[in-house]
Amino acid sequence: MAPVVLGQATAPQQFRLNKIEVEGLRTVSKEKVIEACGLKIGQDVDLGAIKTAANRLHDSGWFTQVTYRYNFSEGQIDVTFEVEEKVLSAGPAKLGEIEFLGLHQVQRDLALKESGLQPGQLVDRDAIEAASKRLAATGYFLRGTFQYQQLNERIKVTFEMTEHRWESPCVFDNFVWFTDQELVEIIRRDVPPFNGSAPETGGVPERITKILNGLIQQRGLAGQVSHSFLSGGQNGQHVFSVIGVPLTVCSVELTGASVTAAPQLLKALKPLIDGQYSRSRFTVSVETDLLPYYRQRGFLRAAFGSPQVKPAEGSDKKCKNGFMVNLPVTEGSPYVWDKAEWTGNQALTAAALDGILAMKTGAVADGRKINNGLYATRYAYTKQGFIESELVATPNFDDANLRVSYRIAVKEGRQYRMGRLLITGMPEKEIGKLQERWKMKPGDVFDATYPNDFVGKLIQEGAKKAPSVTPVPDRAKLTVDVAITF
Repeated sequence: MAPVVLGQATAPQQFRLNKIEVEGLRTVSKEKVIEACGLKIGQDVDLGAIKTAANRLHDSGWFTQVTYRYNFSEGQIDVTFEVEEKVLSAGPAKLGEIEFLGLHQVQRDLALKESGLQPGQLVDRDAIEAASKRLAATGYFLRGTFQYQQLNERIKVTFEMTEHRWESPCVFDNFVWFTDQELVEIIRRDVPPFNGSAPETGGVPERITKILNGLIQQRGLAGQVSHSFLSGGQNGQHVFSVIGVPLTVCSVELTGASVTAAPQLLKALKPLIDGQYSRSRFTVSVETDLLPYYRQRGFLRAAFGSPQVKPAEGSDKKCKNGFMVNLPVTEGSPYVWDKAEWTGNQALTAAALDGILAMKTGAVADGRKINNGLYATRYAYTKQGFIESELVATPNFDDANLRVSYRIAVKEGRQYRMGRLLITGMPEKEIGKLQERWKMKPGDVFDATYPNDFVGKLIQEGAKKAPSVTPVPDRAKLTVDVAITF
């Protein structure tokens, strides 16, 4: 149960921005500085926003120093930035050392290539700023700044870069003409840091889409590549799909499936036949239909490989220009249940937890029943006021005897009790009746299932409006207030 934290913070004082002045300019225009600082005349600002604007100017790479002062009265504020420009010697100078800070996945040689700079060439400030923009355009970096200094007759330039995190996997949903490895290698020719994952934001996904579109055009196909980002999981994923090209699934084969399992599995896959091929759809079917078939029968280690797609044979007139999908499966062996080994439990005994788990020694190790038993165990703890309890279940397979036991680590947390009941949104008389019906009194062990059960009964009895229920834990007092709003 996620805690809800309520609080109130004091807002910083706001002023209407009346004037922006810039002192110390030599070559950079005042208009450009005002645009770079991010402030606009007439907007409401606090002192923190002015400090942030000064930091933006410093990060622009134009100045060696940025300070600011302000005057305010009657709700308005005037801001003056004092700057010291970075100035090269008159005319272009020869470029010496080029330094990159903050590189991890992007190699220095690649960053140097993308910048367009080379030691020995003549540069001025505009050339260095243009190089910084080229680095930003690669999509490899979240942000970047630069600074330079003149050493004797040469200029040293330092780029300080913050890379994007390449943590979102790329899924090539229906590129039936290529293997994943082939696509990775092709993309890396133009995007060298690519390793099968990409930054969640930035220009890299667009670059990948452009590369994939080029591949489709090279094969003479009339379709185009669609890109979408799916949130969820730890890092989400990028999904690239070809649209506008017929990719009919003619048949599905299950390599490795037993004679007993194959008919049932193919029956579950039947809705995918004659439809457009999509790896994502097959993946969903594996997770929701095929693996549960095995888990319920004790095949806890059953696993499916990636779909393998090939053109249907020419003799298949019913599926012209379609594809055959082979789905490899490793069934493993069926296991029976041995026992649960509990650690960390104090409020509930091992015997009580075994009863809640409801798995019998020697019975089929039905994965669905095991998961339901673990859920029931967590449910039992929340009924006892342990609303922050956690379970970590680790299977231990005895392959010699085809038995499985589970080591279940329990983190009970602290026990909570009932606090206040707050009912709003209806007449006082009706509120009084509901308060009388509420059986969990202040100081009672907090049953986390009771509030929703209470509201569920009201709905069953014909409540005109379904109320919202918000438990509000107080970690200092170890109580939970319950707010019911109609």
